[in-house]
Amino acid sequence: MDLTLLRRAFEFALTAHGGQLRKGAPVPIISHLMAVSGLVLEFGGTAEEGAAALLHDCVEDTSATLDDLRKEFGEEVARIVMECTDSLAPCPPVWQDRKERFIRCIPTLSASARLVIAADKLHNARDVVRSQRERGDDAFRIFHGRKEGTVWYYRAALESLEAAEDPSWGLRALLDDLRREVEEMRRLADLIHAPMAP
Repeated sequence: MDLTLLRRAFEFALTAHGGQLRKGAPVPIISHLMAVSGLVLEFGGTAEEGAAALLHDCVEDTSATLDDLRKEFGEEVARIVMECTDSLAPCPPVWQDRKERFIRCIPTLSASARLVIAADKLHNARDVVRSQRERGDDAFRIFHGRKEGTVWYYRAALESLEAAEDPSWGLRALLDDLRREVEEMRRLADLIHAPMAP
């Protein structure tokens, strides 16, 4: 495994994201990127997939471009990051429309992108569930979709990831963990028996 690539990706992400914090918490965003990359590697990912996991929010949340990533890390890493990004133009500006479009695309994405997306969703879902246990429904105030939309999004993303053909053992294992977190999120939100949003 190319640890130099991972080190370079970590340093790039740390610089690009600067002092950005996690949504709703005084925690540096780099902690999330490290966790997602760690999950990707733990569940069988390559150095390129681990690097893309470290960089997956760069294009959406920093001034870094796909061209920057391509020059620094090569075509494969840049392609994975591009596939993980739901807000590249042309893209519907409305949160629900953007998320629906991204969810429809997930089964067609590369296995590498699906692995990174699953790791990202798992780490985020764990944070949501932890916050629900601490703050109840107030946990959803920081999300565009509020409670119903957020729960819908995680369930829909899970279903879309499960719909993809030929998942790797790592993706299957990540999805097992993600399914448990999403069900707990729904249970805590008292939405287990509620109809899912479109």
